[in-house]
Formats: sequence, C-alpha cells, structure tokens
Amino acid sequence: MTIAKVLIVEDEMLIRMALVADFQDGGYETVQTGTAHDALHILRTTPGIKVVFTDINMPGDMDGLTLAHYIRQHWPHMVIIVSSGKHLPSIAALPVRARFLAKPATQAAMTVLCNDIRKELS
Repeated sequence: MTIAKVLIVEDEMLIRMALVADFQDGGYETVQTGTAHDALHILRTTPGIKVVFTDINMPGDMDGLTLAHYIRQHWPHMVIIVSSGKHLPSIAALPVRARFLAKPATQAAMTVLCNDIRKELS
C-alpha cells in the first residue's frame, strides 16, 4: 500500500529516475515530469497528489521556486520540497511550510525525508 502520490519535477533524467526510486522505496507512488508547466498540467488533471518535489533550475520561463509559490497559492495543503545543487535559497524565498533539500541528497537524507512526509500526512 502506498503512503501518498508524489509529483517529481526534475529536468535531469538520471536525477529524476533516482528520485523516483527513492520515493518508491519509501512507499510512495510517483508521477514525474521535467518542466514546471507540465507539472501544473499534471496537478490539474491527476487526482491524489499530496507531495511535490521540485528542482529550482527548470527549462522554460518558470523555475522551481515560482512553481512552488504557485502551488502553495492554489493547493495550500500540498507538501512541497524544493531542491537544488546550485542554489541555497533563503527561508524567506521559500513558500510557507516548504522545505529545502540540497542535492545531491544521500540515501539517509531521502529516508528521513520520506519518513518526515509520512508523519506530516498522517
């Protein structure tokens, strides 16, 4: 039985595949995409998504921080994780109740993240 559905928004395929595996190993169902605009389409058309994990650097005119703020405004109860290996945003730059995970994340960090999300959703 899965805990919840996670939307993974990551433009780098190998990283996205690793994130999918990490979340699935943690008991989550995953949906994935490589752009912020596709993520918004998925959120509007796919029921049951409870968590969004997004990279900051995205192709196109919407980055991950902009996406995260949009999600917070339109889906206020969504769990949001923002991640980057290039940027360290200030707490003020993140949406309310969003968390930041630096990349590359260790297996231990992903396990802790999956457990923390599980607690938050229960």
